[in-house]
Amino acid sequence: MKKQITTILVVVFMGMVCVKTHAADIRVEIGYDKSIYFNIINDDKELEVTYYILGQTYYGNVDIPEEVTYDNITRRVTSIGDSAFAGCSIRNISLPKSVNRIGRMAFWRCKELTTVRISDLEAWCKIDFFDNPIKIAKKFLLNETEIKDLVIPSSVKKIANEAFSSFEALTSVTISDGVEILGRRAFSNCSSLTSVTIPNSVTDIESRVFYYCI
Repeated sequence: MKKQITTILVVVFMGMVCVKTHAADIRVEIGYDKSIYFNIINDDKELEVTYYILGQTYYGNVDIPEEVTYDNITRRVTSIGDSAFAGCSIRNISLPKSVNRIGRMAFWRCKELTTVRISDLEAWCKIDFFDNPIKIAKKFLLNETEIKDLVIPSSVKKIANEAFSSFEALTSVTISDGVEILGRRAFSNCSSLTSVTIPNSVTDIESRVFYYCI
């Protein structure tokens, strides 16, 4: 059970301000008139991005931090919650390598989303996707370099289900030796894909991996 508090506690961490709220567990101020809301999850050890008012919480550029310190406890941000950004007017989003789950309808009707930024491709390939922002965004950037010719590193053992599904800008995929499993619908609906290299290390190609890659 989450502890109840009646006063507002404000903590300053790396230029961010963390505030206890009633609709979410923590509000992190990331700039003038802009905040990110979190719920505390997994036995009080981790954080999940959530919303304060559905469809009105976020706009413009959103940079999700890898960790947040609140009440003298530092927690990693590991999840984007169900409907977290649904209906919001976000244009660009940066996701930290700590995220391992993106919930259902997390980016539903984010019509203005143009760019998704990540810093770790291996971490991206391990996310448990129930929704995927690159289905909407036109650009997918790894360390500020746009991905069109994708190289999956050998450190990845399984490419997660729907990890690159509907990634329209993708033109080629090279899977490095060491990768063993291509998850369900991992590259489905990649309409610009023309070249795929699959090594002998791959032993399992799950259903509809290249579905509708015309």
